[in-house]
Amino acid sequence: MNSVGTGARGINRNGEKNEGRNQAWFNGMVIQLEPVRYTPAGIPILNLRISHESEVSEAGFRRRIHFELAAVAAGDLAFVLSKAGPGSVGEFGGFLAPRSRNSKTLVFHICVSEISKTFHSAPDAGIDVSD
Repeated sequence: MNSVGTGARGINRNGEKNEGRNQAWFNGMVIQLEPVRYTPAGIPILNLRISHESEVSEAGFRRRIHFELAAVAAGDLAFVLSKAGPGSVGEFGGFLAPRSRNSKTLVFHICVSEISKTFHSAPDAGIDVSD
């Protein structure tokens, strides 16, 4: 697996305290990729969709989770993920933000990714929201 990312401030998957409160980590599969585009400032941006499946424990009960999520990657990570292609499976870390200033729709901003094209079993890790 290739580990890539900017290490966004506040992300910590080891449960250590940090400044960030808006953070998420999950395993998933890339299911859709748009071509890399550029902002007016010249920053490369990749829009993609990620599918996630897992089983988690909530209030002592097992719960099966399945969702698709709109995501975005910027900078060098946009190029790396654009080469991964649909069907690639990996672990993604980042934060949630509104799609635009006045939107209530959330988009997952990927800051860190470990991705593999040859993943032979379904991902089974849930969302880690440790402080």
